[in-house]
Amino acid sequence: MDSELKLFSPEGRIGRIRFILYSFLVPIISMAIALVAGLVLAFIPVIGPILAVLVYIAAGIWVLVFDFFIVIKRCHDFDVSGWLSLLMIVPLIGGIFVLVLWFIPGTAGENRFGKPLSPTSSGTKIFAIALVVLSIITYVTFASVIKDYAKKIEAHSSVQIQQTQTTTYASSGHRVNT
Repeated sequence: MDSELKLFSPEGRIGRIRFILYSFLVPIISMAIALVAGLVLAFIPVIGPILAVLVYIAAGIWVLVFDFFIVIKRCHDFDVSGWLSLLMIVPLIGGIFVLVLWFIPGTAGENRFGKPLSPTSSGTKIFAIALVVLSIITYVTFASVIKDYAKKIEAHSSVQIQQTQTTTYASSGHRVNT
């Protein structure tokens, strides 16, 4: 029943839990590496910032290619063509498609794309669930912070507008009571 997992190939299958895990983990790791490399390279005079941008672009391309590989494998797991992975690049539909891939069960036993991988370990399941929960908490926290920040900016802007109007009114010779 065991099949070998080849991460850097579109061949083979990948189950739901491993798909979720790699969907979260690979972009986080690659962007962290790109960030560190970019920060180090930024301190090299003249050519450093250019190299930093190239590192960011390379990391982004790597994540995109890797994402296609795991989406193709996920499609293979429920016995459909990997060409379905092209839905991933369609705005809005792509995000929904990837989310749906979390829930579609794979084909039991062997299919035309090979044997399923060995069962996912408990540790991998817990780690994948923890990543999903952490991501949801991060998203909710970030959304809340942005909302509060927007309110502060709006309040600050209205105070500035009032101050400008008062200054303009007073400079035109009118008496302003404060």
